[in-house]
Order: sequence, then structure tokens, then C-alpha cells
Amino acid sequence: MMEKITKLTSRTGSITPLAMALAVCTALAGCASSPPAPPPVSQTPAPAPAPAPAPPPVSQPAAPAPATEHYTLSGAATFNSGQAKLRPSADVQLDKIIAHVRHENVETVILTGYTDSVGSSESNHELSLRRAQAVAHYLQEHGLKAHEYIVHGEGESNPVDTNDTEQGRAQNRRVEIGITGG
Repeated sequence: MMEKITKLTSRTGSITPLAMALAVCTALAGCASSPPAPPPVSQTPAPAPAPAPAPPPVSQPAAPAPATEHYTLSGAATFNSGQAKLRPSADVQLDKIIAHVRHENVETVILTGYTDSVGSSESNHELSLRRAQAVAHYLQEHGLKAHEYIVHGEGESNPVDTNDTEQGRAQNRRVEIGITGG
């Protein structure tokens, strides 16, 4: 330390006050040397906050399934045995159905025809289809507007009554109608 002090003396050989202060500072705290460098500051930006979770989807209530109304056109008043021509009393029943759904948006009309067990299975199947077609034609011609008409014939399958009596056979000669709104 004395070497440093002597080097800081004036030409006259005396120690200048600045040299003395520097010597004291160096001896006590190490001020003569550069202060230690601060630790390096990380240049990595702070992580971004996690994004807020997406709000749960707003669930829309499921649209109700279109309602299907079922009608059965049957009995002796509908068709004669072996015939696909509608009887006048069937017209009255069909007109009531048309009036009931006239102001609704009708998507689909499904017509399924049936027969009694008189006759061959093949002829009954054909007859049941013609009966369903006759009803579909009547509904269309009298103003029941629908996007789609579907016609089936089931023959003597699925009887609703006995085929052993005239009254039972009349009940089995029928057309079932399903009308689905849109």
C-alpha cells in the first residue's frame, strides 16, 4: 500500500490530500479498484400470462323433433273388399285431416296401405299399395301440401282385427297416415 501512496505524491515528495483519501479508501474498502460488475440481467422476457380459458360454448336448446300426427283410415266406409277406390265416406274423413293440418308446414306424409287376408299374398300386396296411392292422390288433389309423400303397401301383414269376420276384415282394409311437420 505504501508503494501506491508514494506514487501518488507530488513532485515535492509530500502526499497530497487526494492521494491520502485514495489510500485510505483503498485500504478500508477496496475503492481503488473498479467496483464488481453487477450480475448480468437476463434478457429473456417474462413469460406471457396464460391465456384466459375460452368461455364455455353457449348451448342452444336442441330443436324439438318434428311432431308426427297419426291417422288411420279404416272400416267398411273406406274401401270395398278387393278395391282401391275410396268410398265417399272416406272422403269426409280425409277432408277432416286436411282441414286439421292445412295451415301447418308439412314436411312428410307417409302412407301405408293394408288389406284383409282374402286373396293371394301377391295380389294383396299390390292392392295395399294402390290403396295407399289412392289416399295420397286424394290428399294432394285436395290441398295437403307436403315436401314429400312416401307410399308403402304391406298387404295382409299386421292385421288390427281378426280376418274371420266381415267386420274384422273391414278394419284390416286400411291406410295408416303419418304427417310430420317441418
